[in-house]
Amino acid sequence: MKYYVVIDTNVIISGFMEKHEDSNTVKILRMLFDGDIVPIYSDDTIAEYKEVLSRSVFKFKKSTIGRFINVLKDNGLKLCPKHKDVALVDEDDIVFYELVMDKTITSNKYLITGNIKHYLKDSIIVTLDEFIEIFESNK
Repeated sequence: MKYYVVIDTNVIISGFMEKHEDSNTVKILRMLFDGDIVPIYSDDTIAEYKEVLSRSVFKFKKSTIGRFINVLKDNGLKLCPKHKDVALVDEDDIVFYELVMDKTITSNKYLITGNIKHYLKDSIIVTLDEFIEIFESNK
């Protein structure tokens, strides 16, 4: 089964920083790099990833960020969602919300986030633990 996922930046940051290979954030990154999930992205999410991951506080190597972006683009599906008139706790999250709500893909799509309370309640907006459980139960 193919899973289409929008990955919130906080999940990527946590995965890059995590020291334990069995953590769910690392599992998500491994799924992405191994092609087990299909990332959904837009020009806006790529810009958000680049801006946040490049912040000096994180000290991520440019090569790591570049590799992540390349894998995302090579293995992913680019969409150009219509802007939604929606209010979220963090306005930067709107670009991720718009992607997952886009009607191009109608099933097996999820927005994976560590900040579930930042989004409107919907069954396709899930935590890391919830997505891992969905993924592993359908292997």
